[in-house]
Amino acid sequence: MKSRLGYILAGILILGLYFLPNLIWGDGSFIQVHDFLDSNVAHIQSMKLGGGLFEADGDLPILCGIDRASAGSPWNLRVLLYAFLPTFWAIIANLVLIKLTAFLGLFFLLTGYVIKGRGSLGAAFTAAILFALVPFYPDYGISSAGVPLLLLGFAWLQEGRHVLPALLLIAYYAFFSSLVLSGVFACVALALLILIKWLNFKKFPWWPFIGLFVLSALYVGLNWQLFATFLSPSGAAEISHRAEFAQTSFWASLGTSLSAFLIGQYHAGACLAILPVVLFFVLSRYEVKYASLRNVTLFFLGLMLLGVLLNAFLIRFGFQCDRFYFLYPALAYTLLGVVLCELSARWAKWLVVLSMLVFSLAFDVHLRNNLAKHLGLLDTPSFAQYYDTALMDRVKADLDLEGKKVACLGMQPAIPEYNGIYTVDGYYASYPLSYKHRFQQVIQGELDKSPELKAYFCDWGSRCYLFSSELGLNFLWGKDWGARVHELSIDTEALKALGCDYILSALPIENAEALGLQDCGSFTNENSFWEIRAYGL
Repeated sequence: MKSRLGYILAGILILGLYFLPNLIWGDGSFIQVHDFLDSNVAHIQSMKLGGGLFEADGDLPILCGIDRASAGSPWNLRVLLYAFLPTFWAIIANLVLIKLTAFLGLFFLLTGYVIKGRGSLGAAFTAAILFALVPFYPDYGISSAGVPLLLLGFAWLQEGRHVLPALLLIAYYAFFSSLVLSGVFACVALALLILIKWLNFKKFPWWPFIGLFVLSALYVGLNWQLFATFLSPSGAAEISHRAEFAQTSFWASLGTSLSAFLIGQYHAGACLAILPVVLFFVLSRYEVKYASLRNVTLFFLGLMLLGVLLNAFLIRFGFQCDRFYFLYPALAYTLLGVVLCELSARWAKWLVVLSMLVFSLAFDVHLRNNLAKHLGLLDTPSFAQYYDTALMDRVKADLDLEGKKVACLGMQPAIPEYNGIYTVDGYYASYPLSYKHRFQQVIQGELDKSPELKAYFCDWGSRCYLFSSELGLNFLWGKDWGARVHELSIDTEALKALGCDYILSALPIENAEALGLQDCGSFTNENSFWEIRAYGL
């Protein structure tokens, strides 16, 4: 037990060093923008400012007023962190919990069930700390990072011991993960494993079944608003913009799953997954003690293929069925622990460890960009510069934006949204198709100039933004970049019909007068990343 404790303390120390830049620089740190600051963080902050974070009803102040229910459960642990901590420190606390959960979950799963005996602690520690250093997406909690902890709980239930702690681990996973990203797929995988065990041993595994029931019931209870929206007649009548998603072909889905098999998936945590999987099958092909783990690996890879088949048919209905890859990093690093135990040559072990580590750090936007920014190698805004609350307070006061709506150009709508300003544009996973069509009238002129933007909006459209063919898919333009829009082709009358009062642009619009836009001045300061130009409609 003492040796275990030493490894645990060493892991905590390594993770402490990982977060040291954030502790030193505070909200001057870089925090990932893509699919994080530009979306859900701003949504949560806007609900927090409006006092509706824990309300069942209400709308988000973006687009046409998105139903609060579609923003996810207010009782998710990630949301609770935002409720009780300043936003920056809630993000850091969330990341710390994700990393700790990944490390401790895999360490105890490996040492308790997968690799035991003399010399196994070092291999378990190495695999677990490498797993913790995988760049898990911060917005999805422990959807991927918590899978080993979830499996540990079910392993205890299978043995009929530690029942209460096991149920607490299952509850922790439910409260800190996403139902639609990993929860559904974890439940499907567990249900199939329970069924297989029942058929093989002719004895029903009651405790694992109870664990699955608890996990499923908690997901339903935590996300009841989402279920109610889909099941109610009014909710069913509202067609989502996802109905126009471009149909994913079988080969495209297969390519996604093949990519996940080789290097993981971006949102689930990029890792050199192919290496431990292949080495495991090579090194353990004659080892009887790993027969069950080989079967589980083949079972999981079969589920990934099944997800590909289903995805090709159901994506048109807004269901993404290939997300079994959220469970994949946990499997890959479990196999890594076995590989490190079975490799006899020390140089081979070091080569595998360094390959996994270098790959993870190369994909770790959080750590890499923090170091690059403070070494002067990257011109990108810090957390404080991105949302720039002081500058946005000036904008709100000078333009008197209380009760008014804006659209954004060259900057994400999440920035004014975070600061309590209603935006007629925004980034959201599901909003009314009718609104997408109305917004398309605004930007049709720009879509006609760029096949890339047209496909991006018409075939996907979750980023419902003011597009410019001159700016392309870059939505973040700093004041020192010297860029400007020469010829913006938008329908300002259609924009007014959406209730928009101002355009907040991160760069000058040279044909503003021809569009009938009134120049209302610019806003910046010495330390700001932005220079915001306001144009009245």
